[in-house]
Amino acid sequence: MTRIVSRSSTFALAALLVFLVVTATGCGRRKDRAAAEGPVGGADILDRAIAAAIASAEPDGDVLVVAWTSEAPPPRALFDLIRKWRPYGLVSIGLNADLWRPGVDRGRAIAAARKFERDSEAPMHSLMYDGSPADLYRRFEDLNSVPFLTLIDTRGKTIWSDAGFGALTRLDALLRDRIGEPPVAMLGSIPYASLYASPHASPHEGEDDR
Repeated sequence: MTRIVSRSSTFALAALLVFLVVTATGCGRRKDRAAAEGPVGGADILDRAIAAAIASAEPDGDVLVVAWTSEAPPPRALFDLIRKWRPYGLVSIGLNADLWRPGVDRGRAIAAARKFERDSEAPMHSLMYDGSPADLYRRFEDLNSVPFLTLIDTRGKTIWSDAGFGALTRLDALLRDRIGEPPVAMLGSIPYASLYASPHASPHEGEDDR
């Protein structure tokens, strides 16, 4: 049996195929863009991220929230500390506040934050927070500058917050008290104590300042 296809049917089929290809390409680009941007959202996204981190932590583990901006990024010493304690129950979440700035170019801000994470080999992928500052201040009452550290236990209780000079030394001591002394191979001085030290400084710069 021979089936005859009219020109109009052929045209309609071709148009449908073009539409499907364009749609699939657009969806692919949106997915690629979303993957490149990573998590972006407000207080509800942050709450879900913290809840997921708590759920993934060991029963006696802790969740560290690191708030930062591209103008005040976390130092390399903090990343070293996170890597030191991660095998012993520490889960970390990044929280970037670049999108708060008035007139900020959203695309460039996200790209700059992701570039910093790649270049510094950050041990965490940060949420780009674009919600209300008031919502964030309600969650972290002591947040007054960045980088800002908050330690949360697996019950969701904030047990420590700090920023500025000496914060890393205090966090290291607190984790040692809560988690216990790591094996000798994991011991070592924190490269430098201040959260405001350059993330690209020498690994031993500032040790004498503690």
